[in-house]
Amino acid sequence: MHFERTITSSVQIKNPVLVIGGFLSIHEDFEEMVKKIKEFCSPVVILLPEGEFCEVLEKIYSLIMSMFDRPIPVIGYSMGGRIALQLVDLFPDLFSHVICISSRLKFSSFETEKRLVFEKNVQQKLQTLRLRDFLKWWYSLPIFSGYTPLDHLLKKKAELDPKFLLKQFQSLSILNQKTLIPPFRMPVHLIYGDKDPLKKEMEDCLKESMEPIFIHSIEKSGHLVHLEKPLHLAKLIRMVLL
Repeated sequence: MHFERTITSSVQIKNPVLVIGGFLSIHEDFEEMVKKIKEFCSPVVILLPEGEFCEVLEKIYSLIMSMFDRPIPVIGYSMGGRIALQLVDLFPDLFSHVICISSRLKFSSFETEKRLVFEKNVQQKLQTLRLRDFLKWWYSLPIFSGYTPLDHLLKKKAELDPKFLLKQFQSLSILNQKTLIPPFRMPVHLIYGDKDPLKKEMEDCLKESMEPIFIHSIEKSGHLVHLEKPLHLAKLIRMVLL
């Protein structure tokens, strides 16, 4: 597949790495991780843009084509990890590595039914709760293993637009994405905190997969591993990229 790049950035980025945030992500979430990985690469952090699923892919694709003149590593957190995999599947020539942090990739049929109920609950709470109360509920979910972002991060997140979050959650739902793991041209590296229930779930889902998928674990951390253990996460990213 051939791509015509139109580089609009006036500054050439050395050793660029694209980092894609997830649902409820803000730039400040990644500050500590970025400080660590800047020792060996130049991270460019983006938040998921507004739009339907295909529009989001198109916007990120356009950004990549305008900023980078070579294949780049992509790192996605949670929902951003699934978006990263969709991009790698559609545009493999644009990427050199793919790392997904705390991302769920597929469901069993039973889990799909559970997910439908969960997503309806999330949407209802986004429509009825104040965002501060929604955040309190969200970070009390078992997947976060009792870890809550620091107060200054919660205050920033409370400034997000609930209508935007609702639309994003609906349009980028995993139920609207491919749930089968396609054949990739490069290894896929999955990173989880050892307390994240997704780690065991993905190990079970992928144990019979023939694809080059590698699961890495970071001790004493959960779904918010980038906030809990940024140094350990940076070391794993370095190991994968170098």
